[in-house]
Amino acid sequence: MLQTPPSIGKVDAPQPIPPGIDYDLWWRPAPKEPLMRKNLHYDWHWVWPTGNGDLGNQGIHQMDMGAGPWVRQPYRPAF
Repeated sequence: MLQTPPSIGKVDAPQPIPPGIDYDLWWRPAPKEPLMRKNLHYDWHWVWPTGNGDLGNQGIHQMDMGAGPWVRQPYRPAF
């Protein structure tokens, strides 16, 4: 049976904005929402209006491994 995975940082109540953060600037151009994550500088991946989910978080590393054999070869002319 499928089970819901544990939370990846979402909290039940708005969190205080970390000192030194211009939260209005952080949200531009997306509509501003309360901070509902524990770690603003990492958890933005999981916020729909500003993030890119796991594809943007870890996916690029997976694509790099797949491209590695071609990208890391020294250049050799075809002739």
